[in-house]
Amino acid sequence: MSIIHSLLLVYIIILWVRVILSFVPFVKPGWSPSSGVRPLFDLVYGLTDPPVDALRKVIPQPFNFPVDLAFLVWFFIIYIAYIYT
Repeated sequence: MSIIHSLLLVYIIILWVRVILSFVPFVKPGWSPSSGVRPLFDLVYGLTDPPVDALRKVIPQPFNFPVDLAFLVWFFIIYIAYIYT
């Protein structure tokens, strides 16, 4: 297993953590992360937001679609890169 393959696997795990964290407001409205958990949120969103934000500029969100298409496209790009490395 190459280093790139391992890094892509770690990034896929981080993307899954972001998916899980994005459901927290739906399960517990008004919840705010404590100071001990906040750095985890900041790390996950800091690693995933820049490429997703760049894709949001290119991929429009059609008709108030409830799923973030830019995030899905980024996830598939990383997953395909993982498969072919």
